[in-house]
Amino acid sequence: MELLTTFEKIKSSSFPTDKEEASSLVLSSSHQSINMATTASPCVRSDTIPRCTAEREWHVSDMAVRGNKLAVCVHNYRTNTQSFIDLFTLNDSDSSSPFMTQLFTKLLDHPRWPPYRCVSFLDDSRIVTVYRDLVQVYHIEADDSEPLHTVNLLHDTQAKCVTVREEEIFIGLDDSNEVIVFDFSLNKIKTITLKGLEGDNPEDITVYGDNLFISTGQCRAIRYNMEGNIVHEYKTPGYSEAWSITVSGLVYILWDYLHVVVYSLSDSQQLMSFDVDLSTRIRIVDVNRLLTVCRLTGKVREYSMVSTAGL
Repeated sequence: MELLTTFEKIKSSSFPTDKEEASSLVLSSSHQSINMATTASPCVRSDTIPRCTAEREWHVSDMAVRGNKLAVCVHNYRTNTQSFIDLFTLNDSDSSSPFMTQLFTKLLDHPRWPPYRCVSFLDDSRIVTVYRDLVQVYHIEADDSEPLHTVNLLHDTQAKCVTVREEEIFIGLDDSNEVIVFDFSLNKIKTITLKGLEGDNPEDITVYGDNLFISTGQCRAIRYNMEGNIVHEYKTPGYSEAWSITVSGLVYILWDYLHVVVYSLSDSQQLMSFDVDLSTRIRIVDVNRLLTVCRLTGKVREYSMVSTAGL
């Protein structure tokens, strides 16, 4: 599904634009049989990526989190020639500092359409970014924008999403059911062919343990093992389109831009669901903090996951 077309529809008609308060938590029926009492509070903090406040020509294509660091890919929708990777510190909720403090900016040119990039952290000092057929590793605090490593993917292949696990980089390909795995020096390790994904592609990806978790271009949410076999496909009555997925002990899936459903990692059972403001990416921070971002507004929000019983 072409994201740009979908987002134009959001702006013009059926989807709400930007709610000020998150809706209250709605526990699923399956939660009643599970010995847990995790609840999610409404949005506790929010901020807007600075360059998105002045003009609406900047769109967010991806975000990544590591510890208290946040990286956001922003591209110029009007000119299609520039993008930035903005890096922020996420300040503690009990501090007097703002939610996000900007650290560095990487300005990257875009000679070809489409302009959006994806990003992930390798460690505290390096990030990896993918754009079309280019994979590049950058030092976060370097003054220039020259990459430490660069590799071109196979001919006529374009990257769609990226994530990192230990010493490996996983890159999902556009219009393909393949995920290519590299080491941190961008030496290719292997290719994983995702079975049952023919005619589709990974749209968002995360790795947890020995499993790949992806949301797809056709808005499915699927868990794979490292051999490319389906472990589980997530489906929830009332929700039809999975747009983003993140994992940290539990599986969090963004459905229909406005709802997050949380699943058990062990048996994929639904634990709870709650509403969020219009979002296109979700990421989990330190197990109990969920971040969302909206592509159109650049608004980053934090939702607190408060556990009142052991999992």
